[in-house]
Amino acid sequence: MPRLFASLSLMNRLWAGLLVLWFAQGLMAEELSAKGIEQLKQAAEKAVTVLKNKDAQAMVELVPPKLIDLAGGKEKFVAMLEDQFKSYDREMMTFKNFKVKEPVSITRTEDGWYAYVPIEMTLSVKQESVLSKSYLLGYSPDNGESWQLVDIAGLKSIKDAQKIFPSYPKDLKIPKSVITKN
Repeated sequence: MPRLFASLSLMNRLWAGLLVLWFAQGLMAEELSAKGIEQLKQAAEKAVTVLKNKDAQAMVELVPPKLIDLAGGKEKFVAMLEDQFKSYDREMMTFKNFKVKEPVSITRTEDGWYAYVPIEMTLSVKQESVLSKSYLLGYSPDNGESWQLVDIAGLKSIKDAQKIFPSYPKDLKIPKSVITKN
């Protein structure tokens, strides 16, 4: 028995145990601050603007370092994005407008916060209007001060998310994107 509890009476040990449980429950019930949520929304708006402007260099600052590593480094990541942007041009895809909605599924783990940010974008693809309802996965290791973002289009499973974010919760479901003609 730990020294701390050995010197206490049975009743005091029970109270101490309950106090520890109450404190742990309070930690688990912690909520992300309003400032943290606002920082996430601003990061998501910046990411969508960077995408709309096809700025591969700026995108590097918004994604997790692990994603860049998986792509083979910064230069390969930027080249991959630039190829993707060229394919948008070939497909005559343009971003008309977007709306960043309130984050959902805000979840705390031992090493940070996870949340999904719903994004609605109207696109023009070969003269047809398309509405995309998708999500960005956000991760903050510093209580919402800064956020790393990933488009869920590349996440087919929780294992995919855990390749980028090893602490991604097993029970946090990845939402589905929906694309419809407008």
